[in-house]
Amino acid sequence: MFSLFSHKSRQCRRLAFRAQRRRLSREYGARLYERALRASREERLFSDCSLADTADGRLDSLTLHLYLYMERFSSPLHEPVLRSMMEFFVRDLEHALRELGTSDLRVGKKVRQVLLRVYGAFRVYGSASDDRQWREALSRNILDCDSKALCLYRADFSKRLARQPLREVIGGRLRCKQ
Repeated sequence: MFSLFSHKSRQCRRLAFRAQRRRLSREYGARLYERALRASREERLFSDCSLADTADGRLDSLTLHLYLYMERFSSPLHEPVLRSMMEFFVRDLEHALRELGTSDLRVGKKVRQVLLRVYGAFRVYGSASDDRQWREALSRNILDCDSKALCLYRADFSKRLARQPLREVIGGRLRCKQ
């Protein structure tokens, strides 16, 4: 009889741990998405790097930052958090499309088109290994940008991000340029 209770007790603890892990993954994913969104709206991206201050330019900037966060936290340990971050991106995208007046019947198709564009950019960014390839990738994916300045920004942002653990990044303490 004692073993029966201890088994149920272990099972309850295991289920509680899984629920807590899912809740933390969602919370961390939401915070990570907020950080990517905030970083993608930095003024110097639009002034120094010549990104267009349009819906497409903002999407390109957000795509770059989502990729940089995904690249930084690409370990299996962080996979649930990254999945949650992308889920928040899709929800935000759906909400934005609805606010722009897209009908309910077309929202799914538009989201699919945008996600194909985003994951296509992720694939191109993932194949870039040095600065020259990054400049080419950025100039192909982001029209009319200063790819050299954007490549320097990307390298600087990646360096700052590499020095910080996930807990510090989602806490909002991404260190400024030193």
